[in-house]
Amino acid sequence: MTTAITKSESSITASGFEPSNMGELLTLSETLARSSLIPVSLRGKPGDVAVILMHGRELGLTPMRALSEIYVVDGKPSASATLKVGLCVRHASVCKYFRAIEVTEEIGRAHV
Repeated sequence: MTTAITKSESSITASGFEPSNMGELLTLSETLARSSLIPVSLRGKPGDVAVILMHGRELGLTPMRALSEIYVVDGKPSASATLKVGLCVRHASVCKYFRAIEVTEEIGRAHV
């Protein structure tokens, strides 16, 4: 009887844990959906968590950043204001004319 030890590729990168296939994504989504450290609206909803993680990946976000900055509004993933500003700053060549118009404790409007 022999016991084989195999080497697996790590999914941990310098930017954090990144699922490398659908199986890892679903496992991560199920685990996170059971956590009390994610937004209440996502708890117990691994499908929503998976969609947010995929949407975040398309925007170049780590999974945890996606969970904290992308919300579900009317069944669609929507970026927070903070994320929108961050993406404009990160991609200044695409969003050259981003400037604040009005900023108060209640609202923040920008001209893009």
